[in-house]
Amino acid sequence: MIESQFMQTSIGEQFKQARLARKASIEDVSRAIHIRSYFIEALEEGKFDEIPSQAQVKGFIRLYSDWLGLDTQILLDSLFPKPEISIPVQPQNFEPEKKTKINFFNKFKKESVVSDLTAKTEPIESHNRDSSVESPAPISEIETNDEIVDRSVKPQITSSILFQQIGSELKTCREKLNISVDEIEKLTHIRARYLLDMENGNFNDIPSMVQARGLLNGYATFLNIDSDQILSKFAEALQQRRIELLPPEPELVKEKKAKSTPKKERTGITRFITLDFIVGSVTIIGLVIFGTWSAIKVISTHNKTVEKPPAIADVLMQNPTSESPFKGTQTIEPTLLARNPEDIGKIPTANTNLNQPQTNESPTPPVPNLGKASMQVYIITNQRVFLQVTTGRKVAFLGRTVPGNAYPFTSDERIEVVSGDAASLQIYYNQKDLGTLGLPGEPLRLIFSKDGIATPTSAVTSAPTSTPLATLTLRPSPTSVPPTITPYIP
Repeated sequence: MIESQFMQTSIGEQFKQARLARKASIEDVSRAIHIRSYFIEALEEGKFDEIPSQAQVKGFIRLYSDWLGLDTQILLDSLFPKPEISIPVQPQNFEPEKKTKINFFNKFKKESVVSDLTAKTEPIESHNRDSSVESPAPISEIETNDEIVDRSVKPQITSSILFQQIGSELKTCREKLNISVDEIEKLTHIRARYLLDMENGNFNDIPSMVQARGLLNGYATFLNIDSDQILSKFAEALQQRRIELLPPEPELVKEKKAKSTPKKERTGITRFITLDFIVGSVTIIGLVIFGTWSAIKVISTHNKTVEKPPAIADVLMQNPTSESPFKGTQTIEPTLLARNPEDIGKIPTANTNLNQPQTNESPTPPVPNLGKASMQVYIITNQRVFLQVTTGRKVAFLGRTVPGNAYPFTSDERIEVVSGDAASLQIYYNQKDLGTLGLPGEPLRLIFSKDGIATPTSAVTSAPTSTPLATLTLRPSPTSVPPTITPYIP
């Protein structure tokens, strides 16, 4: 004890002297090797018992000695000396006994080999009668002995038994110290129910085995029990518990050797007719049939002519004298207004072309009839343009138009059309085309009422002209006439 104490003190002094020689503080060492300062103080003072485990002591000594440049192995050997192994001395005249080797696998050979083996072993048995070496037992006896050994093996210790042993050891130590569970709870801050579970061996009632290991370590340290021994037994119990929780291995069933019957070799076409051949053939034939049917279906759909109704733009661009798909309707033939450059910007009146004679033909109307309303406005846009349409006192449309779309509006009171581009609109009023309404980019505003079509113009008030103020006029200044001398001529 005194020797080990001296050795511990010498190791601590070596650490301290080497640290002071490097002019480093304990905080510098702690930051360098990432070990807490109180562990370094314990190493220098030789208080190795304050470090939780022996493995940590060895690790801290290695790190500290490497950082200080000391020989780690010498320090560890001085602190933890290796036990000396005593080798027994054999006498000079000692001769090892020679044992006969018998191959027990010869029992699986033929009877002739077994008879040869027994014949060879007879002289060995006669020779060994004089010596102290016993003859090997027969194979049958060895097998029976193995069975006896297997039967005599003790049953394996379960995890619950190991837990009970740990708990009984803790409980016995506590009772010897005459300490109650409540007092231990106050001192160790471990709940009483966990202490009772550990003493009763009910470690499975603790939430997790990691928590159980920590509580067991703290409890054993408090009772001054060898925590390493307790924790090793706890690890053994955990290992046994893991083995118990594993699913049972399936029993090995001995396979019976079936008599091999020679298969008849297939000849001719039968050797090609197999299950794989049949399945593959059916699959390929099905794919071919499906592809043929799909091709015929696609070709037939392309050949069919689908009759679609004509588009609105096509209907409006048709000649009024051409035949119309709307049969059975007789209306007045609309007359198109002249679209001469001189008429651009002029709005026709309400009575335009109303007194023309009607023809007996039934031409196709350019726009459909929108009902019985007295005012029907049909607007077709050629470009994307702003449009606002008010029917009566309600705004029927407000936004940007889509090129090619038609916008019908009806009212019995009043329809007002406002647009930012007159040339991009084509307006039909009561199935009559109003023609060109203006130049590109010219704003448009039309009011359709019972009195006709009106284009309101904003009244421009004359701006007052500024009169120039009177300016001062300069008065004429007198000019001095220089005197002149006329020469005398005789």
